[in-house]
Amino acid sequence: MRGPLARSKLSKAASCCGREPPSRGHSVVLGRDAVGGSVILRRQLARARPTVWLECEWPESSKSAGPSRSSTSLIRAHWTGAKCLIRVRAAGVGNWDDIVRTGEWAVGRTAPMALGVEAAGVVKALGTGVEGWAEGDEVLTHPVPLADQGAWAPWLIAPAKLLAAKPPNVDWGRAGAFPVPALTAVQALDALRVRPGETLLVNGAGSVTGGLIVALAASQGVEVAATAGPSSSERVRSAGASIVLDYHDPNWPEQLCATTGGHGVHAAANTARGQAWAAMAAVRDGGRLATITSDPPPQARDIAVSSVYVRPDAAQLAVAGAALGASQLPFVLGAQFALEDAPFALARAVSGSGGAVALLL
Repeated sequence: MRGPLARSKLSKAASCCGREPPSRGHSVVLGRDAVGGSVILRRQLARARPTVWLECEWPESSKSAGPSRSSTSLIRAHWTGAKCLIRVRAAGVGNWDDIVRTGEWAVGRTAPMALGVEAAGVVKALGTGVEGWAEGDEVLTHPVPLADQGAWAPWLIAPAKLLAAKPPNVDWGRAGAFPVPALTAVQALDALRVRPGETLLVNGAGSVTGGLIVALAASQGVEVAATAGPSSSERVRSAGASIVLDYHDPNWPEQLCATTGGHGVHAAANTARGQAWAAMAAVRDGGRLATITSDPPPQARDIAVSSVYVRPDAAQLAVAGAALGASQLPFVLGAQFALEDAPFALARAVSGSGGAVALLL
């Protein structure tokens, strides 16, 4: 973590026309303090946004009610293109948000800004040209690049083409924290092109994304070997891994190679930062390695090495969401926080304490 996490009182988010909505209009805004780099919650200054405005009211009688056009007390709004206004019910929190915080992941906005690149919520208004969605639809999204602010706020503007249906039997917290790890898992497997009957190593399978990779690969008929700590080994086995090795043992790559007759696995997905080289040691000559940790090792032994950076894909998210709704994917919510406790949620996510983290709004 770069710099301490600082907490300050949340203020009402300013509307784009300069008027402040009632108490539910809070957002977490990224800023930089004088020391540089620490997360602070700053008052978002009202400013004109000529291409981002919404016509709606904020009923004083109900903090939970959404926008309505029945009142003359309006926050005027408008956007260009096929976008939707989402009433955020939950937003995911991950170590990638700290990467955004430090400026290492360009998401279309810079500080000061509301963090958050994944969310689940309810469609409340439709932009021009939107097809396939209606007001009241429950959706998931990874809306990068951000059209306006991030997802750690009551309202989110997202391109309609980046929305996927939320499974009705999945609670809001799990739904909000699902898009980024799910898309990362799907795209890591796509990069590896694993086939039924091949052996895949998932290094760091105890992580949220690692567990999803295990389950997705096993469902495709791939034999899965995995590394995990003692506290998560049974969970990884239940996700579909036939071999689970303790990553604390420095000899685990050799142990895994021994189970394959000394050849090594066909492919490996690495989710453990700084450990891509160890995963590569267990891959056979001419195999494939994909890492999601931005630290790929140099190519060797004709092994194809790729770095996977998550990208928005509504079709992939829809398929993964349906699998989650059908209880075919393991997805554990480790902690959930109120919006005003977002700094603590981020600290929890960066610490890797286990399970996904969500903000409930």
